[in-house]
Amino acid sequence: MNHKVIKHSNFHWSIYTETIIDASKEKVWSVLTDFDQMPNWSKTLQKIEGDLTTGSKTKVHYIFQGKMREIEHTMVGYEDGTQFGWSDTLIPLTKDYHLYRVEALPDGRSKFIQTDRVKGLTAFLVSKMLIEEMLGTYPVFNESLKVMVTNK
Repeated sequence: MNHKVIKHSNFHWSIYTETIIDASKEKVWSVLTDFDQMPNWSKTLQKIEGDLTTGSKTKVHYIFQGKMREIEHTMVGYEDGTQFGWSDTLIPLTKDYHLYRVEALPDGRSKFIQTDRVKGLTAFLVSKMLIEEMLGTYPVFNESLKVMVTNK
């Protein structure tokens, strides 16, 4: 498992996480997008309601700082069978860009990537808290996905 924080400036930082899964890209995508089953294996992301395609509005259910949150998001970056994400105002003058991506590897395994980019004039106000939360939850989600996919 690989993860890192990249500080581009005081107003722009990102988190990158990845894990290799011993399964096809199609199998990983199938588990990742089976939102009815997600609460059975994910301790963070619980469900997404709505259309994943770019520009659509969804309701994302997830646990943040120990509490269930339901937030409406505008979907971005959709590529069927490969990736989806969302981007919205996180706090005034700062946007969040979250992405899930599945890549096929030449040996039949897959690389699962979860990234988040926070950019804006007020990004520095939430950077420490969000980085700690994201680095505490994204690798856990990635590993839980890996276990679910390989045990299915």
